[in-house]
Amino acid sequence: MVEAAHTNALGNRGLGQKASDFSAIPLCSGHHREATDSYHRLGEGNFSHQHAINLKEITQALLNRFSRHVPLSPAIRAIELL
Repeated sequence: MVEAAHTNALGNRGLGQKASDFSAIPLCSGHHREATDSYHRLGEGNFSHQHAINLKEITQALLNRFSRHVPLSPAIRAIELL
């Protein structure tokens, strides 16, 4: 099963707040939260290092792909300027 893993790749979230859906990446349930090398068990930095991935590049690529198919709202344009 694929789940949305909300990252801090596009900016930090407030205390007790979920990150924007625009910073989410698709992960299987194992890599999201169940396995010993999962995003939630390792934390964002260690997960990126362990799997040799750049979360900011991935989230930006997904956002760019999404924005080509959906008209951009002012909120999305603001994120792209970061």
